[in-house]
Amino acid sequence: MGDISEHFSKRDFACRCKKCHHEFKISLTLVGILELIRSHFNKRLEILSGFICEEENTQQGGTKKNYQALGKAAKIMVVQIPPEQIFQFAERIPQVKGLGLNPVKKYVYLDIRDKNEKKWIWEGDKEIELTPELRQKYHLGEPQPLLQA
Repeated sequence: MGDISEHFSKRDFACRCKKCHHEFKISLTLVGILELIRSHFNKRLEILSGFICEEENTQQGGTKKNYQALGKAAKIMVVQIPPEQIFQFAERIPQVKGLGLNPVKKYVYLDIRDKNEKKWIWEGDKEIELTPELRQKYHLGEPQPLLQA
C-alpha cells in the first residue's frame, strides 16, 4: 500500500540525485495513469525515474519544459512485460501526450504534456520521431483506439 495511491509512494517519484534530499513533485493524473497501467498488466510497475529537481535537470542538460522536472512524466517498466506492450497500451490512454520507447534499456517514458503530442523511439542516444517504419521495426503494430473514460 502506497502513501500516494494503492501501489505508489512518494519515494517512488522522488528525485534520486544526492543533492536535493529526495525533492518531490508529481501530478495525480500521472499517478492515476500508472495505476491504470499496473492494473491492466496485473504486474508490479517500477518507476525508474520520476521527478527530477532543477539542479539535476540542469546537470542532465534538460530544458525548463522538462516534464519530469514539472512532475508530469516518468520512465517506467512493468515486471515481465516487454516495453513494446507497455508502449502500445499507454498510447491508448488519452491523457498520455508524450510517449517514448527505449528498446535497449527496456523502458517506456510517458508524460502528460498539455500540447504538442509526440511519440518517439530511442536508437542509441538519439530520440527519433515514431514513423510507420519504426512501428514495424519495433513490432508496435497499428495504433489502437483510445480508451474511453
